[in-house]
Amino acid sequence: MDPTENQQVIHAFLQEHQDFEPDLSLNERLPEQVAPFVQNGSVQILPHYFGTDGFFICSMRKKG
Repeated sequence: MDPTENQQVIHAFLQEHQDFEPDLSLNERLPEQVAPFVQNGSVQILPHYFGTDGFFICSMRKKG
């Protein structure tokens, strides 16, 4: 998993959809043990964190 690639996808989405923004409440909807890894509405979970596959999660919300 490439963190730079993930951030580039987010940046491109926000450039094309300027009526959206990162949803900073993502950590409130994730299990407590994952919340510390959330940054600016996204989280990258690596296999060694929890013995799972790797995941990248990003939450966006429409402004307003």
